Amino acid sequence: MKKKLALLTAGLAIAGFSVTPASAADRYVSGNAGVTWMNNVDYGDLTAEMDAGFALFGAIGCDYGNTRLEGELGYVQNDVDKVDGNSGSGDFSVLSLMANGYYDFNSDGGIEPYVTAGVGFAHGHADDITGFGTQNKTALAWQVGAGVAVPVGNNVMVDLRYRYFETGVMEDMSSITNIASNNLLLGMRVGF
Repeated sequence: MKKKLALLTAGLAIAGFSVTPASAADRYVSGNAGVTWMNNVDYGDLTAEMDAGFALFGAIGCDYGNTRLEGELGYVQNDVDKVDGNSGSGDFSVLSLMANGYYDFNSDGGIEPYVTAGVGFAHGHADDITGFGTQNKTALAWQVGAGVAVPVGNNVMVDLRYRYFETGVMEDMSSITNIASNNLLLGMRVGF
C-alpha cells in the first residue's frame, strides 16, 4: 500500500510540473546544506549506531504563489559510531532524487513559513561497515518537513528547515530494514 501511495504521489507531482503553464510560475534554484542524524540501521542480526553526518541538497522548481513544486537531488552521509555497542567503522550514505511539494503560508514582515512533503527514489550505499562490508540498494523514499524563508534581496530567500527522510525497505541489502534521518538545513533560494 505504501509503495502504491508513493508512486501515485510521485505521478501527481510530475503531472503538476507538466500540466501547469510555465508562464504562470516563477522558476527558482535552491541549495541547502546541514547536519543529518541517521537513525540506527539494522542489518542482519547487527545494529549500527551512527554519528552525526552532513547533508547537501540542490533543487530546481516552480513557484505558483502559495504552492511550489520542485525536483531535488540530495546526498547524506553518516559514519558508523558503534555496532552492537562495540566500536564500529565505515559509513552509510544515501543519494536521493525527489519530487517535492510546498505550501507557503502568507505572513506579514517578509518571513514565510512553509510545510513540505516529497516522494522519490534513494540509493543507499553501505561502505565497509563492520560485519557488513560494502553493498548498494535503491528503494522508494519519502520526506516531510517544515521551515521558514526570509527575503534578503530581490528574488533571493534564505531558508532554514527541518526534514525527516526515510527510505523503503532495502530488502536485498542483507536485510537492512530501512534508512531514516532527521535533517537540519540552511540554504538559499534564488528566483529567475
